[in-house]
Amino acid sequence: MNMGIEQYVYEMLGKPDIEIVRPVTEELDAHKSIDWISLGRAGDAPETKAPALKLVLLGGCDLLQLASYCSTERTEFVNRVQDGQRVRYDDPGFIVTDREAIRDCAPLRLIACWSYEDALAFDAALASSEISLISLWPAFSGEYLRIDNALTIRLTRQQLERLKRKKKRWYEKYAVPLDLPQEERLDLVRASLERIAERAPTSSKIFVMGTYSLGPITRAQAERRGVYNGWCRAFCATRPDRFTYIDVDAIVPRDSLLDEVHFNRAGYFTLARHILALMPETGEALKAAQ
Repeated sequence: MNMGIEQYVYEMLGKPDIEIVRPVTEELDAHKSIDWISLGRAGDAPETKAPALKLVLLGGCDLLQLASYCSTERTEFVNRVQDGQRVRYDDPGFIVTDREAIRDCAPLRLIACWSYEDALAFDAALASSEISLISLWPAFSGEYLRIDNALTIRLTRQQLERLKRKKKRWYEKYAVPLDLPQEERLDLVRASLERIAERAPTSSKIFVMGTYSLGPITRAQAERRGVYNGWCRAFCATRPDRFTYIDVDAIVPRDSLLDEVHFNRAGYFTLARHILALMPETGEALKAAQ
C-alpha cells in the first residue's frame, strides 16, 4: 500500500476511463512519476540480493521498500486496513501497553485498531530479531485517546473524525481525548524504544529512523521534525550499545524525494545500503562489492 503499484498498472494500461468508487486508500495520480517499479522477465536477477537477517519493521508502509532491500526474512508491522479504516502500529500504545490489558479491553475490539494477537506477534518477532527498523515519527503528532480508562491509543486527525462520525456512541462512552505536550509525546517515544530494547536480544541492532525534513513542508513543520530528529539523535547517543540513529536528511539526497514523505527507488536503496553497512554481518560484504 502507498507504493504506487495501482498507479503504475493504470499508466501501463494507458490510463483507460474507469469509474472510481470512493473512498480509496490510494489515488491513481498520487505520485508525479513511478520510477521505482519496472516490468521484469521470469528468471531476471534482482537488482540487489538482500541478506537473510531476521528483521522487524515497525512504521509507515512507505518503509516497505526500504525493508525489502534490507532482508528477505522480515516481519512487518505497518499500516493495514480494517473496516475501511487504516490501522497503524507506529503507536506507543501498541508497543508499551501491558498485553493483558489489551486482551481484557473489550471496547478496543469494537473499533479498527491493533489487537492482542498483533501485540503478541510483535513481541515474538522482536525476541528473535537480528535487526529492527523503527519509525515513530507519527507518535510525535496525531491525536491520543484514553480508552475505557485502561489503555491509550493514537489516531491521525482524519481517523479521529471518522471515529466520531461512525462510532459516535462508542466514542462518547469509552474515549477520553488527551492533550499531550511535546515533552509527554517524546516520553512515550522513549518508553517505546526502551520496551523494544527489552524484548529484543542484546545482539540485535535497533535502528531508529529519523524523519525527512528537507521536503516541501512549511517552516513550522520543518522545525517540528527537527525537534523530533534532534531528540532521537540524542537518545540514541545515550545508548549506543542498543540504538543507532538513522539521519535520513543526511543520507537521502533531495532529488530522491517524490513528495513530502516518499522517496524513489534510488532513495530507499541508498538508505538500505547505509543501514546494512552498519551491520557486522553485511558491512564487509558491501565493502568488498564496492
